[in-house]
Amino acid sequence: MKRATRTLAFLACGALLLTACAAPATPSATAAPTLARPTNTPPPTATAVVTPTQEALPPQGEPLPTERGKLFSGSGACAGCHTGMVDEAGNDVSTDRLWRSTVMANSARDPYWQASVRSEASLRPELGEEIEATCSRCHMPMANVTAQAEGETPAVLEEGFLREDHPLHTLAMDGVSCALCHQIREDNLGLPASYNGGFVIDMETPVGGRMTFGPFTIEETQTALMQTASGYIPVQGLHLSRS
Repeated sequence: MKRATRTLAFLACGALLLTACAAPATPSATAAPTLARPTNTPPPTATAVVTPTQEALPPQGEPLPTERGKLFSGSGACAGCHTGMVDEAGNDVSTDRLWRSTVMANSARDPYWQASVRSEASLRPELGEEIEATCSRCHMPMANVTAQAEGETPAVLEEGFLREDHPLHTLAMDGVSCALCHQIREDNLGLPASYNGGFVIDMETPVGGRMTFGPFTIEETQTALMQTASGYIPVQGLHLSRS
């Protein structure tokens, strides 16, 4: 049950973005979301049944990036604590292992998507800038939001995020990563304003004070540990438990 609960919460997080893949909406800083529990939503259980273990399977693939920016951190900053975990039956339920093979993790690496962006931009060069900004909103969200926060136009091709020497390349290639998904605010969700890439990220709160949301209640000791390891303050946000 624990594994299923975590998996459903993880998939619900991805659904927040998969409902939004057209023209980008302009994000804006918002007040802290209402964290009150909806009356029609049963409280998620937070019983600790998943524990780190030395016997868990080793990580797969290359090391996840640990690069940190003003708004986001690479998935490696989170994987340090969310790996090497098994449930009471001994099954490996490490978050990083589950995420690595998802379409979210590979949204920027997908060669078909990259080719589609280049094809569309070539067919309509007068709209190339808008096409790249629109597509990167959902496929390279951390780089897209960071560029907008810095007053730049998000770009994918040529001098854009796909260039290995681009300062936002690492965050771009990390796809729909932990620090993006878990910083989505409750604002607009379920409303037409969120359907076209209109997820909202707080772009004003500085490093050290930024919150990440999850469906579970976090113990004070775990909050301090996560803030030290990742730079984010974890708080309960039940909008992450529903699509």
